[in-house]
Amino acid sequence: LPKAGVFAHAQAETVAHNIARAWTGRGEARTFTGEGMCFI
Repeated sequence: LPKAGVFAHAQAETVAHNIARAWTGRGEARTFTGEGMCFI
């Protein structure tokens, strides 16, 4: 996948959520869908 800022940001949010979930055992796991928008 391309690493434009919007994609990297979305991946980072997903990873952060899943790390917090692993530590707390609460919530549902998230997956990165690869979707994003870039306005030109």
